[in-house]
Amino acid sequence: MGNLLFNFTYKRLSKALDKFKETEYVPLLQTLKDNCVTYFQEAIDLVKGKCICHGDIWKENILFKYEGNVPVNACLIDYQTSRESSPAVDTLYLIISSTDTELRQKHFHKLLDTYFQTFDQMLSEATLITDKVYSREMFNNDLKIVWPACLITANTALWLSSGLQQEGHVRSKLVWNTSEEMERAVNNYKNKIKSIINDFCSYGFLNLETVK
Repeated sequence: MGNLLFNFTYKRLSKALDKFKETEYVPLLQTLKDNCVTYFQEAIDLVKGKCICHGDIWKENILFKYEGNVPVNACLIDYQTSRESSPAVDTLYLIISSTDTELRQKHFHKLLDTYFQTFDQMLSEATLITDKVYSREMFNNDLKIVWPACLITANTALWLSSGLQQEGHVRSKLVWNTSEEMERAVNNYKNKIKSIINDFCSYGFLNLETVK
């Protein structure tokens, strides 16, 4: 992780801690902040399989082509954070950063199934055997390793997209002009982060009661 990206991400965790003070989420957010570099390194060193990942694949970095009102194609943009990591990183980050909790609660496992079925098909077309290259068991294992890095990255993205980054070189596109607008934006951001954490608990990735 580059120094500029790390500094920006680290500062957003500090912002998150301020917004979540005196809540049950503080120990987890503090742990993420204290071990930020470690979690990103683990997403490289401890995973079962690695590839070149996009690194910032969420809805803001996908261009869709439409025919009428129907999306018929898509392409990815903004590869400046591309890096070596597990395929699980891009997959999990895209899901948590670009969907709401209602969709995830209904379709999270189906989304993972769809991804891996497509992955298997692409490898088959390249005459590769998925179980020998990167099995579903390996993918499931990697999800349990990379979730902290994905949550840290999603926190930065959702802080920006909620219109809360009003200073510095990288700023939110949205600009709030009143305290009421800012309060709504903060609550919107907090609800998104809380829902991701709560969903991670439901997937068995973490237990808030054991995070100290």
